[in-house]
Amino acid sequence: MALAGSWEFPGGKVERGESPQSALSREVQEELGIEIEIGLWIGRGESVVQGREIVLDVYCSNLVSGEPRPTEHSETRWITSDQLGGLDWADADRPILPFLRRILDRGLGELPFTKPIPIVSVDWAKPRKGRAVYTACPKANGWRIERPKPPEGGWSFEEVLSQAQALAGPMGGSCLVAIDAVLGLPAGYGLRSGEDSFPSAMEWLDQGKALEKPIRDATRWRPRAPFFAVDRGEGGLNRYIESAGGRATVFRQLERITGGKTVFVISGIRGAVGGGSIALWREILAVRRSGTQAFRIWPFEVELSEVQSTGCPVIAESYPRACYAVALAPNVPANLLPLSKTDASERTIRLAELREAAWLKAAGVTVTGTEWAERSEDDFDALMQAAALVRLVSSNVPLSTYLVDPTWEGGILGTGGIIPREPGVPGSRSQRRRNSPSALAPTVRSIKRCPIEGCTKAFQSGRLGWDAHVGSLRIHPDWEPRLLSPEERKDAFRRQFGDWFE
Repeated sequence: MALAGSWEFPGGKVERGESPQSALSREVQEELGIEIEIGLWIGRGESVVQGREIVLDVYCSNLVSGEPRPTEHSETRWITSDQLGGLDWADADRPILPFLRRILDRGLGELPFTKPIPIVSVDWAKPRKGRAVYTACPKANGWRIERPKPPEGGWSFEEVLSQAQALAGPMGGSCLVAIDAVLGLPAGYGLRSGEDSFPSAMEWLDQGKALEKPIRDATRWRPRAPFFAVDRGEGGLNRYIESAGGRATVFRQLERITGGKTVFVISGIRGAVGGGSIALWREILAVRRSGTQAFRIWPFEVELSEVQSTGCPVIAESYPRACYAVALAPNVPANLLPLSKTDASERTIRLAELREAAWLKAAGVTVTGTEWAERSEDDFDALMQAAALVRLVSSNVPLSTYLVDPTWEGGILGTGGIIPREPGVPGSRSQRRRNSPSALAPTVRSIKRCPIEGCTKAFQSGRLGWDAHVGSLRIHPDWEPRLLSPEERKDAFRRQFGDWFE
């Protein structure tokens, strides 16, 4: 057997018609003779065994009754977090271990801030002129969110730090800098790199010139050369995933539940984040090497609960898409909110909603600079991020979800205020509001666009051809990746997008 002698989590195959939770409960009963209560999803691992791809979803569970007695395995063992690293784990389980270790040590909750500190919200981009900054400063009876005047040449990372220090100086020097760029690497990749953490791997990649030029041939993918440009046409991304050894090497766990893009893609797919993230990493390293400004990176060098006492800026990854929901929803946690930030009329509508939000008035928040956010999608993202983080702090809600890996994958600010959706499980869809520009726009009945996020496919004759399009995992590798057969994928599409057929 390929896994003989290796340790793995208990569980087994999901049968047709079963949910992952039902399958896990059944398999554990069959394998160990115990009853468990299934809790939160904490990650996914993949591996290839004898030519077959194994997809592993892991859940926290509680023992309800019984004592484990293996019927199909040679041994079972209860272990503590500090014993995780001493076992020979199956490949599919290894990317989950950092999350599991943190959960065993800290539980499933992130701590909220107990004392407000200044926040600098940055919408990051590769060119300096494409970056935007808003600040949020606590006042005696609330907060003030505003847009500082950008430097003449645009914002650099060094100038963002200077802004943070100036803002926080009178308040003890501690400041949270939320940046819309990736600060982390997939755990599967980290385990192959030979480094010990994301900060050291960032330095290692820069020294090896991997941050300077992406590869354009999937067969050349190596841990030393992980960044790539996706070819046009179907299946381009999948070729790199296969060459890298699976999705756990290319995607972080948080990208699975938020729909985020992998940092390794530089270009070739809509919303690629690799170029901007690489620019940030190089500027971070330059400031570190110069020694001119002190800062720390969450969660690799400091916990969120310690940010208020660091006396220096703490930089952290944020996600505007999560922040839209937090800033605009009536209550948090909220489902992710579909929003077209490139549409100026929708930006205007959403900013009007923000100004009238009940939570904004209750927290005593003053917002200025909205006219810039109406004109620019970059300013819009920076403003929404600032507003969302202020709401979470003032509401005593954690800034991040429990999915945080302080070794490789990092965490994402704003996710503490959204309802995470585990991969492969249909989630609720936020309904577009009646005053949404998209709802008001005239439609042509002979054209239907694919409703899967990020897809630009237009069906020119109504819905003709939707089944072949939706049933292909190659066309939509990021949508429902656990569902492999065309029939399963079409069933999931009908459940999630039922109104598309009306």
